[in-house]
Amino acid sequence: MTEERQVDTLENVHSRKRASTRRDSLGKYKSVKTKKDTLISDSSTIQHRATSSETRPALTEEQRKASDQARAYIKEIQLTLKKTSQNSTSVTDLRTSETNNTRANPSSDMKTVSALSRIYVGSIYFELSQEHIRAVFSQFGYVKNISMSLNPITGKHKGFCFIEFETPEAAELALETMNGAELGGRQLKVGRPNNYSPTLVDGLPNKPATRIYVANISEFISEENLASLFEAFGALEKCILIPDLVSKKHKGYGFVEFQDEIVADNAVVAMNGFELGGLSLHVCKAIVGGPLGEGMEEIKKITKSVLATQVPEQVLHAAKNINNSIAGQMSNSMAAKIAAKIVTRGRQTMLDSVVHEEHVSISGSQRYAIMRKLARSDELSPVIMIKNAVTVSEVDDELKTEFSEECSKFGSVVKVLVQPEDEAPTSDVRIFVQFSDGAAAGQAKLGLNGRWFGGKQIQAVSYEFRTFQAGNYLL
Repeated sequence: MTEERQVDTLENVHSRKRASTRRDSLGKYKSVKTKKDTLISDSSTIQHRATSSETRPALTEEQRKASDQARAYIKEIQLTLKKTSQNSTSVTDLRTSETNNTRANPSSDMKTVSALSRIYVGSIYFELSQEHIRAVFSQFGYVKNISMSLNPITGKHKGFCFIEFETPEAAELALETMNGAELGGRQLKVGRPNNYSPTLVDGLPNKPATRIYVANISEFISEENLASLFEAFGALEKCILIPDLVSKKHKGYGFVEFQDEIVADNAVVAMNGFELGGLSLHVCKAIVGGPLGEGMEEIKKITKSVLATQVPEQVLHAAKNINNSIAGQMSNSMAAKIAAKIVTRGRQTMLDSVVHEEHVSISGSQRYAIMRKLARSDELSPVIMIKNAVTVSEVDDELKTEFSEECSKFGSVVKVLVQPEDEAPTSDVRIFVQFSDGAAAGQAKLGLNGRWFGGKQIQAVSYEFRTFQAGNYLL
């Protein structure tokens, strides 16, 4: 009995020690979670216990799991503290390096402007594409990028996209105008992305109170035209259109800076929505400051520098030798001869000489078709054809009146003709508009093509006047 009691007593002692060891380990794990100032000491304690397993009892499975969790938690806290320290240092450096409204890090400015220039567009009709979205939103400014993710199964977009403009002013105008607007039979939801903050603009150069932003400017409007329009409100400091160095035209938006703040405010109120060149202007106060560029003068400078660059004599000599060496090969190509003679001869003389020299047999119908195409480039038709506006089922008595009033903005309208392509209710309807002269028809084609009518993007093209007079409406 005495030996059994001694054994029992020894087992109880060992049991109490194991329980005490478990409580000790769990207590230290809890202290790691609650006391951040002892993270490093606790970590070293755990590591020491792991390395001294030969002198201490082995950890149980439960204790090992608790130890691993403690190590993971310590590493996570240390990384978080390290990142926070780095971020606070970089922000302090940026703040202290700002002088005269100019940030020391230009790339940071670009990121800020990019964030201010992005918007979110939701509730998009699934049949609309990026081209439709670009056509609608480009009226507020130049669209740099549209990010529209697609469903890999259906191949269609997911009903939303992100649009990045070139300027923050364009994004602000689009947000104010298009939120709740109907497109494709659905109301759009336009807002800011999650990473947007109104305080982002605080880090950019201060905006001048006398500067305004003007968008949706017709390609036919020049800087001089725009200046003459806005100087009626007061004296101007500067007026520029932003150039496109590739197309050598402006991008459809610009800035006007006045000498007086009140004059700028009056111009925004009066000119926002004003129709100019068949397009409604979008006007607002500037959001970002900084110096304005030279506008369209930049294109003139580039053109002058290119013209000033003379071609070396060796290049001209080499080009002459190349032309002589390939002259024999070119003589076998009738198309090459026709292209060369169009530049140097009259069109009728060119046609007759080619037939004579090359002994090519051209029928009367072919000759007539060629002459029609050549004549078409000399003479602008006074008739335009509008497609994709309505279907047969949507035609009513007011359709002609609506298009006559809209087209009269470009010139005198002689006639409006509605011609269905088919008798089916869903068939497209062609709308022909005849103007008093070809110049007005050309302006109408440019002003109407790509615009939206009843949720559809219409197409406006020139239509041959003789074909229209002959009653042929299905070419």
